[in-house]
Amino acid sequence: LNGSLLMGLNGAVRGTATFSLKVSGENYLDHQEEIELLSRYEWGGLDHMPELLAAYVMPNDPAIDSVLKTASDILRRAGQDSSIDGYISGERRRVWQLSAAIWNAIQGLNLSYAVTPSSFEKIGQKVRLPTQILEKRLGNCLDLTLLFAGILEQSGLYPVVVLSRGHSFVGVWLQPDSFSSLLVEDCSTVRKRIDLDELIVF
Repeated sequence: LNGSLLMGLNGAVRGTATFSLKVSGENYLDHQEEIELLSRYEWGGLDHMPELLAAYVMPNDPAIDSVLKTASDILRRAGQDSSIDGYISGERRRVWQLSAAIWNAIQGLNLSYAVTPSSFEKIGQKVRLPTQILEKRLGNCLDLTLLFAGILEQSGLYPVVVLSRGHSFVGVWLQPDSFSSLLVEDCSTVRKRIDLDELIVF
């Protein structure tokens, strides 16, 4: 695959994939498939490999650390331990404190809601990356959910991305835990973990 071509795409491009089967060096069969190449900012949606949404949780984006520094300062001003220390304490209360500080740090950015970036694709949507969100101070619910998830992950916590019809939001495990599968389609499974005070969503 041509990596530089794929990295340079700003929108979807139609193309053709050609498969050739050779037997003892001789062409035996050719087959062509029409394909659509998406830009790296384009998530294909729930109908096409929904697990790829996790690729947009970007804890190592340079913008993440600036939000964590603000969260640390918020903790310090509140008279709490300013360390960004994930689950090290083993206390759920500490995870609440960290999550609340991250929430307040993001609130302090004065972000504005903006619809999904314009594109010609019929499914999925373009995603704003953390650096873009912080530079422009714009994002929609999915953009901000993924931003939150990246910050939580970089702080040593385990985030959960929750999608509902027309909306998305983030959650965090109060102890280092996870669901048994990458995708959970039964919302009662999520609700049970919330009711057991093992997971918070916001």
